[in-house]
Amino acid sequence: MFWKKDKLDREVREEMDYHLSRQAELQQQEGRPADEARNEARRRFGNLAQAQEETRRVHIARWTETVAQDVHYALRSFARMPAFITTAVIALALGIGASTAVFSVVDRILFRSLPYPHEDRLVWMGMAAPIDQQEFLFGADYLEWRERQTAFEAFTSWRGASDCDLTAIEPTRLRCAQAESTFLPTLGITPIHGRNFTKDEDLPNAPKVALLSHRLWRSHFGANPRILGETIQLQGEPVRLIGVLPRDFELPSLSHADIVMPQALDEARERARQRQMFLTVFGRLKPGMTLQQARASFQPSFEHSLQFVPPGFRKEVQLRMNLLRDRQVRDTRQASLVLFGAVVCVLLVACANVANLMLARSAARQREIAVRLAIGAARGRLIRQTLTESLLLSFAGGLLGIALAYIFLKTLVAIAPRGIPRLEQASLDWRVLCFTAGMSLIAGLLFGLAPALIRPRIENLTGTRAGGAPKARLRQALVVAQLAVSVVLLTGAGLLMNSLWRLQNLPLGLQPENILTTTVRLNPANYPRPEQRFVFFQHLEDRLRRLPNVQALAFSDSIPPSDRSLAMIYSMIEKEGQPVNRNQRTGGMVVCRNVTPQYFVTLSIPILRGRGFTESDRRSSDEYIILSNALAHQLFPGEEALGKRIRPGASGNTVHLITFLWYSVLGRMPHKWRMPHK
Repeated sequence: MFWKKDKLDREVREEMDYHLSRQAELQQQEGRPADEARNEARRRFGNLAQAQEETRRVHIARWTETVAQDVHYALRSFARMPAFITTAVIALALGIGASTAVFSVVDRILFRSLPYPHEDRLVWMGMAAPIDQQEFLFGADYLEWRERQTAFEAFTSWRGASDCDLTAIEPTRLRCAQAESTFLPTLGITPIHGRNFTKDEDLPNAPKVALLSHRLWRSHFGANPRILGETIQLQGEPVRLIGVLPRDFELPSLSHADIVMPQALDEARERARQRQMFLTVFGRLKPGMTLQQARASFQPSFEHSLQFVPPGFRKEVQLRMNLLRDRQVRDTRQASLVLFGAVVCVLLVACANVANLMLARSAARQREIAVRLAIGAARGRLIRQTLTESLLLSFAGGLLGIALAYIFLKTLVAIAPRGIPRLEQASLDWRVLCFTAGMSLIAGLLFGLAPALIRPRIENLTGTRAGGAPKARLRQALVVAQLAVSVVLLTGAGLLMNSLWRLQNLPLGLQPENILTTTVRLNPANYPRPEQRFVFFQHLEDRLRRLPNVQALAFSDSIPPSDRSLAMIYSMIEKEGQPVNRNQRTGGMVVCRNVTPQYFVTLSIPILRGRGFTESDRRSSDEYIILSNALAHQLFPGEEALGKRIRPGASGNTVHLITFLWYSVLGRMPHKWRMPHK
């Protein structure tokens, strides 16, 4: 800009000199002396300085010069006050950095569009009951609802994602999802290579086909499009690859999947209700259809499905229908907004801090500003000068804040608990950087506006301190606001820390310290019979026991306190000698675990009465169980529970109750009971 200005000034002067010399020559040709001719030429041409200024304004906007002057003056002023600059920039960097890091997480959860076209019409629906942690439909109910529904232009289901093995030269554990052939079209997803599987390929006995995730396609197959049509070994069975999913593809549940396969729903068996397959159901609303209208249209189908639910359990079953984003976010929305609001409050406190510093600095510069005003400086120019200084500070704080935000974000991702949706996707991309720039601009205006609007008084020219009360009151008000917001933030942080401390020290009924857990899953193709699986785990148990520093070892099908793999309806449990009351109103689920005899010793779970499992129980043809204390009192109120016999459901075997134990129940978690691992 400065180079262009100097070049233009030089060219304008040369052009004007040329015109003056030509005019002087014309005057001389008319017979005037040289000196008189030059004077007459200058008189006719006009004011040289004014003409040069008007020419410059045509080519260079005046504001660029004044802004450059303001920036130059601000930097020169900052160089004389390094302590002030350092304090202000660090305060702003902390506030902007924290806001940027949290926004990068909140943006992924609340504001960024889902990777599906018309995502506002995608609905997650089903029956909500304690039998499962998410909405579901049994296969028979899904087929009936699909035939009767009129609210959706597309209706589909899937069975979730589970572990699977790529049994190639280098066996690899993957995550495989099983979905209906209409699953991808309902979501609006098209494979980037190949095709989706067809309805015929989604039949129970059809040849197996699969779609690869973009990441697996690149990592295991070198992003080679010729891999399509070839066969891989998955779970020991041949599977033909027919397509590659887009890079941004994600399952609606946000769970990870490397391979998507047909779920091969056996409609005949499902309609006969010979088995109850759990399905997760999605739909795409018709244009103009509201969620309330869709829910009302499914109410008759829901009432019909309730006829197949045990009477004592019906009140705990609800029809639930949510937009896909709302279902993914759930309780995270409120927590995200509260956290984002807290860091914005921190930024406001930082702005108040810097505003106080700016006010203190402006008080020391009142004589300088009054002198500049007295010699002709415009009031708007002085305000712009102050705002230029504040904006320079804010953008310096923003640049340092970006570096701090990167550190904060890495720390947040590392220490955050599981369950926060899309946390691993959070990054400092262009959206977040635009947010940082906007926050820096707003922060600069916030803390720069107060000192900019203070009008200097003529008394400041004499060096007196007249008129300082309004500035003092403003600074005091800022301090009071800072203290008020800080007290709120500290109180909230203290309550949060207290809650976390209480949760960490909540008695679980077991001792989790020094307990190492791992998950082992066997390929059904390699271990098809129960005897083979039993021998494998028996050998594994023997080898693990011989490891150094292993004091106790146990196997279980789920990890306490919240994990579960088996559950049953409480009202279906039959007690020996008493008919089951199908109409009883006591509902809920009973969570079961299959464990080995050393389970209670390993986790230090105290047994209140009776005994633990033994190796003879493990190999006995009889069934034995251990109940929690709460479930024992609920099943046998006022009675001795030891030695009683119960049947867990109409088709279950009778089991002997040999003991009951203490096990804490967190919140509204269902009762726990234990069965020997057999």
